[in-house]
Amino acid sequence: MERLKKELLFQRLGDAPRLNSYLRRAANEAAPCMVTPYPLLVFPALFEEKADLALAQAVRQEQSARTQPGAAVCMRTPASLALGARFHDA
Repeated sequence: MERLKKELLFQRLGDAPRLNSYLRRAANEAAPCMVTPYPLLVFPALFEEKADLALAQAVRQEQSARTQPGAAVCMRTPASLALGARFHDA
């Protein structure tokens, strides 16, 4: 089960390694499903849902930091641009 968790994290981190903490939190939030009768079926779907929510939160926080006066300047990286497009097109 831990191997599945690591593989799913690795796949999602390929999109944006700077979002490591958000995705690890999503994986940890999905982990309690491991005590269900079918954890190998439930965990991937729940992790994807939690990861999408975590990435949306990261985009919102980045946008908020850019719009607040005196906020730190955020660098627009290809990964953040891709994330922004992914959630704005949905």
